[in-house]
Amino acid sequence: GDIIYQKSIALSIDESWDTLAAKLAICVPVMLDELLLDFSKYYNSAKKQGLGSYWPKIELHHRTISWNSNVKEIQKLARACGRFGVVANVEGQIMLVNQILVSQCQHNKAPGIVIKEDDETYVMSASDGIVILMKRNIIERLQN
Repeated sequence: GDIIYQKSIALSIDESWDTLAAKLAICVPVMLDELLLDFSKYYNSAKKQGLGSYWPKIELHHRTISWNSNVKEIQKLARACGRFGVVANVEGQIMLVNQILVSQCQHNKAPGIVIKEDDETYVMSASDGIVILMKRNIIERLQN
């Protein structure tokens, strides 16, 4: 349908699904108030939507960490997936994890190796650093 009201939202370089949802929770009530204060003005100046676009559902393989990636790319994937989590293959166990930490550092491990495991974390090797998977944030263990 036609666009009755639209407002841009500033995105930061490190925006995530969760930070965008928080920004929307702040600005949507304000936007709704603005719209309702003069609804007929906005309705009468509605703009055609145009062709639009279709974004297909993101499949699990699009959310899977490639250990050959650099930590910046892995962090970007995690931010994009937010609370819905990224998929990590840890020694053949497929896990859905919604919080990771990354650090760029040198190491002599092949990508995808468990460098360290303790009660709280898995520390995985990536191409140019480490990725820490927080065990408390493993949402689900998936079937191979």
